Amino acid sequence: MKRFYYLACASILALCTACGDEEEKPQEAGSSSGNGSTPGQEYVEEPENDPSITHDFDISDPNLLFYDDFNQKSWIPRKSRWELCPQGSPAWAFYLSESYNQAYVDTDKGELVLSCEKSGSTYATGGVQMKADKSFKYGKVEVKARFASSARGGWPAIWMMPSEPIWSGWPQCGEIDIMERLNHDTFVHHVIHTNYTDVYNPNDPYAPNTTTTSIDTEDGWNVYGIEWTPEKIDFYVNDIKTFSYPNLHIDERVPGAKQWPFDTKFYLILNHAGGKGWPGEGSLNDAELPAEMRIDWVKVWKPQ
Repeated sequence: MKRFYYLACASILALCTACGDEEEKPQEAGSSSGNGSTPGQEYVEEPENDPSITHDFDISDPNLLFYDDFNQKSWIPRKSRWELCPQGSPAWAFYLSESYNQAYVDTDKGELVLSCEKSGSTYATGGVQMKADKSFKYGKVEVKARFASSARGGWPAIWMMPSEPIWSGWPQCGEIDIMERLNHDTFVHHVIHTNYTDVYNPNDPYAPNTTTTSIDTEDGWNVYGIEWTPEKIDFYVNDIKTFSYPNLHIDERVPGAKQWPFDTKFYLILNHAGGKGWPGEGSLNDAELPAEMRIDWVKVWKPQ
């Protein structure tokens, strides 16, 4: 993401902290967050082996490090896996509501809903992030998602940040943007941020940091993913590789390059921003809100 708003690594690490346990009821049908999920209730973590729940895939796969298919009874995303993203000064976090009203599970469909909407005289956006103890180093990530509704100025994303950064500060710490979409675009962006790509040698053809991919499909669902090893990060959409960011192994020879900050644990973030940052200040079209990104499932596999 175009996150030129990080002030220090402390801002990044704050994303891994607990975001509060508000258990607000999603807004009623007919309001901007109307949905078919379960009404407000006391949160109880559901057992994995609940026989009344049918999963989308084999959850006993020994290679799965982390997963969620959002097939559950509660409208609150599992707190053992996810926490609400905290509001902050970076553009993507500026309007975060820190509320389940904008980050809830549609229990009728088994989908995580992340919305961007008007709330009074301001905006409210939803985001969840992987719990800190679920962060991982290397492996394969896939997220099945669709844009249920879009808006000019909208900015949904699937991305990763380090929980234990090698170099402090942004972009030195590294950022992996598996998918970003702007406005009503029929394509998505895949982006790598490092000190090397953003500051030291941004035009190096041997370490490209971004590409775009068409997402025009019949039902709107796409699977966005990466395969991350000590040597490279490959990006995929629907199992088709879009581009690769290599480890050039130059950091010991050229200390200021900081080209490969990816030999450490990262965590996953799912959010729907808008109205600031990359789409532009004040860019949201209120008449097109609410905008929604829906997540069918998330899978993280061990490195092979």
